[in-house]
Amino acid sequence: MNLKDIFTKKSEIWTYAPLTPDQVPDEPKTVEDIPMNKGYLNITVRSMHITDVRKFTSTYYGVVHSVVKLNHQGGKDAVFQNVTSPSELKKLDGKHLDRVIVKNIPIVSLVPYRGEEVSLELGLFSVKQSDLAAPFIDLLETMASTAGVSVLSAAVPFVEPLKKGIDGIIGTDADSALEIGIATTFNPPKTGWFVVMRTPKQSNIIPTLEVTPSDYVLVDKNSKEPMKDYPYVIYSIAYTRERNDWFKLPYLMDSYQAIQKAIQDGKDTDAQDSLKVFKRYAITSPDILREDAIRICKLVEEELQSVLSITLETKSIAPAKQLRDLETYPLYQ
Repeated sequence: MNLKDIFTKKSEIWTYAPLTPDQVPDEPKTVEDIPMNKGYLNITVRSMHITDVRKFTSTYYGVVHSVVKLNHQGGKDAVFQNVTSPSELKKLDGKHLDRVIVKNIPIVSLVPYRGEEVSLELGLFSVKQSDLAAPFIDLLETMASTAGVSVLSAAVPFVEPLKKGIDGIIGTDADSALEIGIATTFNPPKTGWFVVMRTPKQSNIIPTLEVTPSDYVLVDKNSKEPMKDYPYVIYSIAYTRERNDWFKLPYLMDSYQAIQKAIQDGKDTDAQDSLKVFKRYAITSPDILREDAIRICKLVEEELQSVLSITLETKSIAPAKQLRDLETYPLYQ
């Protein structure tokens, strides 16, 4: 049974709804369509709460698994998978489940939204403790951390290994259970806060609740008592016009250093050739918007021409000037 089948099987006892501005403490408070090619998508688990594991084992591991698919400029889906077992979810026992709140897990971060459908699968699974469970989960966590949630080229090699690994954990009903989760698609995605709760749809309980500002716990609007009767997941979808970590993209860093080295070696022609490589990486990057890529290329080209002209004028009396650090370019000024 795959992940989507599990969600479909359970969905009849779950309620899913957007939260209204008066129910949430932080932005984005309004539900609005995200425009294509205008910004970067962020999906974050704000909190997860479980009440019981419905199992006979006294100890288990809580594993948070997510899969996000979205369009990218190559015409194929970009896939980001994440597997994590936060410290709050390791070796839990039924006596302390009411204390378990998992907060602020990034699902995707600063990923360009280029239009069309975005699909999200997100679940918290309880995995029976065994001699192999802990090291296997740790291995999947390490792989997911290496893949990351914001750079497509880093994520691609780990898609299939992570899929097979998580299938190995959750594929047997006898050893694992989906405690709470969601499988949905957005076209277009919308900003806002959303909740999925393991309670019948007709219960109409969600409008009576609000999210606390400190730890994002669901509480009753009137009594302020925490919601303990039902497990739930709260997540937010936001977008930002700027990707302020663009200079950390590995292929931009490496190709920029190649330009820098050519200048240091006094090879002006090689520097110009390396600039062409840098520009090609930027323009074809799946991780930055085209508008930003064009701006980056313009800034770097202007800097290089300035450095080369100064170097030619002072070559006989001073060492070559260096390019500025990549992170100092005023991309959004």
